[in-house]
Amino acid sequence: MKFVLVLLSLFSLNGCSTLNFISAPFDHAVLGNQVESLFRRQNQASHQVMMLLLEESQNIDLEKIEQAELSMLEACKSLNEFAILERDNQKINLSKKQRILRSIPSCEQKTAALEKLLRQISKK
Repeated sequence: MKFVLVLLSLFSLNGCSTLNFISAPFDHAVLGNQVESLFRRQNQASHQVMMLLLEESQNIDLEKIEQAELSMLEACKSLNEFAILERDNQKINLSKKQRILRSIPSCEQKTAALEKLLRQISKK
């Protein structure tokens, strides 16, 4: 919960203009839920990739999956760093807060792309 509250304070500093994936009108509770959901989705997608790699199926393009996961992890790097800082009760400076805000739309996009790829694989 503290993670969500701190994220909400970050968004209030910058407004919602950079958060294209969040539907208008701006609502702090909805925003917190969407950001927390994104964080969980990203972690779930990485877990699914790990399970696929353990299966070593011949019908899966592992290179494509690994590349999609790496793209997602890079896009979500700031959000993950923020979660670690929050967990460790570290202070976050304004420039880091701004970087986190700017990274969220890309993180959501890359997470959605990996999720789509994983759904396509599961249908095979």
